[in-house]
Amino acid sequence: MSLGKIILGVGCGVVLAFVAILGACTVLVGKAAVDVDQAMKDQQAKKAATLAAIRIKDLDSESRSGYVTIRGRACNDGSEPAPFVKIGFEFLNSAGQVVDSSFTYASSTDAIQPGACKEFSTMQRNSDDWSRYRAQVVND
Repeated sequence: MSLGKIILGVGCGVVLAFVAILGACTVLVGKAAVDVDQAMKDQQAKKAATLAAIRIKDLDSESRSGYVTIRGRACNDGSEPAPFVKIGFEFLNSAGQVVDSSFTYASSTDAIQPGACKEFSTMQRNSDDWSRYRAQVVND
């Protein structure tokens, strides 16, 4: 057997080994991407279920000096702690169309524990553009 054939054979073997390793890595990376995607979907579903158990209670407002202050409590009627509870406000005109919006957090890193409530408030400039408001728990 000639030296050229031996070198060619070794070179082909190295290329095949590289392709096999690359293929295995691609499969592993693809599997990891699927696992991460599923974990993110599971986490989003858990967050949605946790936030669905948050109820807004004792919503009240007070106008003063050209601003309205809206206060309320976010209460956790669920069985899991609820961190980062975002309360969204929509300000509507007389036709029921949203003309402004804002948000605040009822909790950040200190989760609302099951059975507990956290107070929240926001201030909004009074305007003739809106006549009423609504508040809701936001999942984003």
